[in-house]
Amino acid sequence: MDEQTKLFIEISRNLGEINSKMSHLCETIAKHEMRLSELEKEKHIGTQDWKSEIIHLLVKAIIIGAVGVTSLAGGGSILVKIFGG
Repeated sequence: MDEQTKLFIEISRNLGEINSKMSHLCETIAKHEMRLSELEKEKHIGTQDWKSEIIHLLVKAIIIGAVGVTSLAGGGSILVKIFGG
């Protein structure tokens, strides 16, 4: 065989390997997508109690607001004492 034929055979073999690996990668990504979708569905099913969800959001907002106000008011030393930093 001449050199060009050998190169074409090698390129063809490499492309086949790449194609196989890409197919495997696509299958793996699809499986992960299904797992993530299932986890998101379970999460949404577990958080249908909207009252408790609102309470959690309000508590987070109050904490974030308090930390923001104290840091803007120069209460950084207080935050250090609170969080043990």
